Amino acid sequence: MAQVGHQITLIVADGLPIERIKEVEIRSVPRCRGRISRMFFTTWRVYREARRVHADLYHLHDPELIGVGLVLRAWGSRVVFDAHEDLPKQVLHKPYLPTWTRPIVGIMVQKFLKLCLPCFSGLIGAEPLIADWLRSFHPRTVEVKNFPIINEISMRAVNPRRGPFHSVCYIGALSRARGIVELAKAVVDFPEGIDLVLAGEFEDELLWKEIQGMPSSARIHYLGVLDRDGVQRVLAESLAGMAVLHPTPKYTEAYPTKLFEYWSAGLPVIISDFPLWRQLAGNGKYGIFVDPMDPLAIAGAVRWLCDNPELAQEMGQRCREVVLAKYSWEDEARRLVSFVEELNK
Repeated sequence: MAQVGHQITLIVADGLPIERIKEVEIRSVPRCRGRISRMFFTTWRVYREARRVHADLYHLHDPELIGVGLVLRAWGSRVVFDAHEDLPKQVLHKPYLPTWTRPIVGIMVQKFLKLCLPCFSGLIGAEPLIADWLRSFHPRTVEVKNFPIINEISMRAVNPRRGPFHSVCYIGALSRARGIVELAKAVVDFPEGIDLVLAGEFEDELLWKEIQGMPSSARIHYLGVLDRDGVQRVLAESLAGMAVLHPTPKYTEAYPTKLFEYWSAGLPVIISDFPLWRQLAGNGKYGIFVDPMDPLAIAGAVRWLCDNPELAQEMGQRCREVVLAKYSWEDEARRLVSFVEELNK
C-alpha cells in the first residue's frame, strides 16, 4: 500500500519506540504477558493508539481485535478484517481449552462472528476456503493470499545455492502442532553431518526444555527470532526446509506460507502429506511428502536428499521457478490495493 502512495501506520505490541521503516511508520503499545492480559489490556491500548492515528481505513489481522474494529466502526471509521484461518474450526484444536468445551466454544465463536463480521466495511481471506467462508458473512469479501515477494526472490536467485550443506531448517513459530517434537526426534536418524536448525519463538518454555532433554539435542541448533537477513542466511545454508505440521484442519486446509518461503529461496522441502499440499506441490515435483507423525519417515526424506544431491538441486530450482510463475505476492498486492481503494471511495 505504501508503494502506491498510501500513508501507512503499523500498530504492534512489542513495547519499542516509534520508528519508520521505508514508508511505514511503526507505533507500538506495551506488550502484555498472558492470554487474558493480552485480550483486555493490549486490545485497549491498540484501540487508543488507533484512534490517535485518525486513519481513513483500519486493517485488522488479529481476531482479538474484532471488538476494537466494532468500536472504530461505531465512530464512523472504515474497518477491514483480514482472516488467516477458519476461527470456529481452529477453536476445536486449542490445547488450552478442555476437550469437552471445544465444540461449545466453536459454536459460540461462529455465532459471534455471524453477529460481528457483517458490521465491518469489508473482509479479506488469506486462502480460497477462508474467503468462501467469509462471504457467508459479508458480500464485500476478497481473497488475498500471503505469497512471497518476487523482488526478494530475485535477490536470492543472483547467488545460486551450492553445497555441501550441513543442516536442514525450520523457521517460524515453534509448537507441538507444528511438528517440532517429531522433527527433533527424527534428528537421531539424520545422516551423519546433517543437523537441525530452528529459528523462531517457542510456544512455551516447557517445549524448549523438552527439546533440550532429547538424545538429539547436541545436533539441534536454536537461533531464536531472526531478522530477514538472518532468515536468508539460514535458508542459503540449508539442505532443505521442513514443514511437518500436524494433520489438524488449521493446517490440512490451509495454504502453507512456510512452503512458499522455502520455495522462494530455492530449497527442496520436506512437508506433511496433506491432499491440498500435494496439489500445491505437484504431487512430489516440488517437495517430498512424509507422515508428519513419523520421525523415521522424516529422517528418511532427509537421507534421500543427502544421497541425491543433483536431484535435490533440481527440485530446489523447480521450486523457485514455480513461485515466480504462480505464487508471487505482486498479483495479490494489486488485488489488495484495488479492494482497499474501492472501499475508500
